[in-house]
Parts: sequence; structure tokens; C-alpha cells
Amino acid sequence: MQKVDQATVKALESKTPRFSRLDAQAVLGQLLSGRIFSAFSQQDREAIWHELCAIEGLIPSLFTFFEDIKYLQATADCVKRLIKLSPRDTVFTALEDCFSDVNQTSDQCII
Repeated sequence: MQKVDQATVKALESKTPRFSRLDAQAVLGQLLSGRIFSAFSQQDREAIWHELCAIEGLIPSLFTFFEDIKYLQATADCVKRLIKLSPRDTVFTALEDCFSDVNQTSDQCII
């Protein structure tokens, strides 16, 4: 972890080199030039490149994590207003209690 600097984190966050040709070109160029992962050897950087290309989705960072939390918190707050939560309930168990499969058929969804 001490070898990874802030410039490397900034350059990688929210990139998708596996799925985006533009991201792959940008990241690979910085990686091969040593602008990112500069404390690693060329051989290590090539191994890192293969790992980066294996990531399914966006490369996360603490910044993107906290940005995601903002959206998830707003959604959770809306759901909590729709249901009553007792101290022992989770959102899942409260929703489960609200809905029943009684009288359901395969071609209908009765709520």
C-alpha cells in the first residue's frame, strides 16, 4: 500500500479498462510510462495491468465509495418512509412482512 500514491488512485478511480477502450488506452499509457504505479518495476506494472483488466466494473476508491453512499442513503431513506421498522426489523424483513404470496398465480402479481 505504501507504493501506491495519490496520483495513481486519482488516475484509476472510476475507470473501466476492461470495458472501455478509451480508459484502457489512458491507463495503459500512464502505467507503461511510470506515471502511475511508479514505485513498481516494469514487470510488476505489467502484472498490475492484467489485474486491472480483470476487474468487472468500475475501479473503486474511497471517493467513489462515499459518492455511492450518498445515493444509497437517499434510496434507503425513501424505502424506510414506506414501511414501519421496529427496532428488531431490517428493511428486508419489514418488506417481507408487508407482502404475501397468498392467492398469487404465475401470470399475476397481487399486491
